[in-house]
Amino acid sequence: QAGEYGKKLLEQIQSGHASDLLYYSIAEASAADRIAQTAKETTTMRPKVLGWRDVHATRMVIGYWHSKDSENKDFPNVHDFVDPDWDQREKAKVIAFLKLPHVSLGYMGWSNCRICLCHNGTEDHMNDEFLWPSGLLHYVECHNVKPPQIFIDMVLKNS
Repeated sequence: QAGEYGKKLLEQIQSGHASDLLYYSIAEASAADRIAQTAKETTTMRPKVLGWRDVHATRMVIGYWHSKDSENKDFPNVHDFVDPDWDQREKAKVIAFLKLPHVSLGYMGWSNCRICLCHNGTEDHMNDEFLWPSGLLHYVECHNVKPPQIFIDMVLKNS
């Protein structure tokens, strides 16, 4: 699955249709080169325990935002993704999806909302295609932050 997903993402990047992604990065290598390498590796490697690098390298990472600290300085600005005109039925389906139980990775310490500064979660959630912080639900519900269309399409397809 990861190999097929990597190929699809590589096609999107090469065709220029990856511009609506909130954030996607894998280590120091260029995204396209690393994705192609990951697609090749995941067909032959089957790790027993997934670590952060394994999870990050095989899923599209969304919902992480710029902050002044050095770790997040290259992430996008959340204010660029606020959409007050977002279709409310579509938004409701995304919210319902984000409220479902998902595989989680826990961390120490809170993330703060980049808009209202409230405490905003300590976990990352994932499915077979995406990795997102638990606080994405807050951004969608409270601030009309619209995830990338590829994520919304996955939600609509599975709802």
